[in-house]
Amino acid sequence: MAIRQWVLSLPHPLRALAARHPQFVSAIDKILYRAVERWMQRAVGPKEGRAGAVTFVQRFGDSLNLHVHVSRPPRPT
Repeated sequence: MAIRQWVLSLPHPLRALAARHPQFVSAIDKILYRAVERWMQRAVGPKEGRAGAVTFVQRFGDSLNLHVHVSRPPRPT
């Protein structure tokens, strides 16, 4: 089974907000999870399955700049 990693990068105006408010990042992560799960259910077919995932919240880019983004490699369970 192929495993895909989904990364959601935030636009510049939202990065500082996400850095200061973890609940904002949590809400964005839940939206991303539901969207990916729906996509997986449509792609696979059975509606009774659920997706499982691990989320990594990264706060800095390669140059140590503020770059809040969410990495989520979803896996069917």
